[in-house]
Amino acid sequence: AQRIRGSKDTPLQKRFSLWIELLQINRYNDQLKLRICRLITSKHSELSDLQIDAAFHFINPTFIRLYSPEVSRMLRALLQHPKKLPHRWLKRTPYDSIIRIARFFGAHDEDHPVLVELITQYRTVQESGDIHKKLEGLLGKLSGMLTQAPAAGKHGTGT
Repeated sequence: AQRIRGSKDTPLQKRFSLWIELLQINRYNDQLKLRICRLITSKHSELSDLQIDAAFHFINPTFIRLYSPEVSRMLRALLQHPKKLPHRWLKRTPYDSIIRIARFFGAHDEDHPVLVELITQYRTVQESGDIHKKLEGLLGKLSGMLTQAPAAGKHGTGT
């Protein structure tokens, strides 16, 4: 088992390292994955990129399907503080999982820039031309929504 440590050996760092080690033994422990998601959501600035990458190794499509709200909150926290999502995770995550996450961002106007950033980062690591076309279309629609939303808010309901 590989130990992933931060720059300091704080209680947070020790807890995170222990949880990752436990997941290396039993990668199907969803309750532990949820704890890691919540920890990253609230304390991402205290974790290294290497630690976040190690945690994302366990965030798979089944976990995303079962716990989309938690994964979405974690991604929002990372993307709002200009962090690059782990390249390996983006590359191996299927398009339908990204769309599942995107639904949570699409529900709130203030999350639309985060959604655009998620789709942009995902698009940059994908090699398939078909997925690129889908993502470009999605980004075009999102860009249209973002430019229309402020204008709609300024003019009221129009009645």
